[in-house]
Amino acid sequence: MWSVQELQKLCCACSSEPNWVKNNTSAFCFSGSHNLTVRSGEDAVLLCEDVTHTVPALLVWIRPELKSEGFIYFDRGDGSGESYQLSSYRGRVELRVPHMKDGNMSVVLKNVTMNDTGTYECRIEKGPPGRTRRGEPELITAIHLKVEDSGYMTGNTKDGGSEDGGSEDGHSRGRVGLLVAVSLFLCGVLVLVLVFIIVKYKRNSQNQSETL
Repeated sequence: MWSVQELQKLCCACSSEPNWVKNNTSAFCFSGSHNLTVRSGEDAVLLCEDVTHTVPALLVWIRPELKSEGFIYFDRGDGSGESYQLSSYRGRVELRVPHMKDGNMSVVLKNVTMNDTGTYECRIEKGPPGRTRRGEPELITAIHLKVEDSGYMTGNTKDGGSEDGGSEDGHSRGRVGLLVAVSLFLCGVLVLVLVFIIVKYKRNSQNQSETL
């Protein structure tokens, strides 16, 4: 059994002022809330970890604002989790680390959409199921997820350039095209001038021959 003092030393994943909770079966650190921003179509990693490295009897991820009985993710080790999931999240959420090894309860939300923007809470029950009052697993962390449109970029483009990079590239291509057109026109004029000079030279030479 870990002591609170020992857990405090291990609480590197928690905030600078962690909130310690202790019940009859365990002690853990509530790591507070965190912000996460991803683009539409990407995968979002929702982090949650128990500093005691203990695999919980029950892990659930919920979105409290949905006011729904379904879960984002549900795992009590019996393979029944998918039947408790909201339909829009089935097949899209999986553990980041198989079997919650070392108490890592982070999940990966795949192919996010704008509708996935919201608050995600990681909650657990430790010890035998039902030891914590059913329906109220303990809160470990909360993630405030913001999904931006994949075409929206703040300061940087997807490949690392500036927002204005696209328009600048367009202007550059336009200038190059104009220079090429002008060059071709000047070459055409030069050819015409050379042809005119050659024809005139031949005529003069022919006139001189006839005079002789």
